[in-house]
Amino acid sequence: MVRLTPLAFALLLVGMALGLAACDGTGANIRCDVTPISNGVQVAVVDQVDGLKSIVSGPLTSNANVVVPAFPSGTKNPVTVTATKQSPGPSVVDLNVTNSDLGQKECDPSLFNVVRGAEDAVTARGVPDVEHAVAVQNGSPGLTVLKVAVNGKKFTLNLRHGAKTLDISSAMHQGNSNTIVLTGQGPANASANVLLWDGTGKGGRTS
Repeated sequence: MVRLTPLAFALLLVGMALGLAACDGTGANIRCDVTPISNGVQVAVVDQVDGLKSIVSGPLTSNANVVVPAFPSGTKNPVTVTATKQSPGPSVVDLNVTNSDLGQKECDPSLFNVVRGAEDAVTARGVPDVEHAVAVQNGSPGLTVLKVAVNGKKFTLNLRHGAKTLDISSAMHQGNSNTIVLTGQGPANASANVLLWDGTGKGGRTS
């Protein structure tokens, strides 16, 4: 799991899953579509082939309120899980999903809150290479620029109101040894939610 500085949080992180999550395991038909919200994330979990049996907040979840709605066993409809930050400091959300065929996946997108200023840059270490997509939902006031340094390679996103996405796969190393630094620029009190995910869902397009 990604460990964050006190200025960042990994939710659901989910624990950060924008179809933003990294879903890892044996349940090949389980899909996690993650969307950042103002104080956390929502994850739409679905298995349209085998149906869902259970969704459980795992032992790695910390500093996050995770709400899993009741749903009928075997449902093939999306189930939306909401995770919100409890307090300042690192947060991790870990969803363990089981389908009706007893296949399992762990959905754990990573969400960071980035504020303006180089002194408040957010660093995430140990990021897996599957989480190669970056999505941004700007705050109010929002950042004007987000600088993303991936293992030393630099990217720049010029932000407008709403979501922006970036593919950083060209700078990722194989495995879980990646380091990502996020730096925001903008007016006073500007901030944005930044999500790292595997790029297989829709969250980056809906923000």
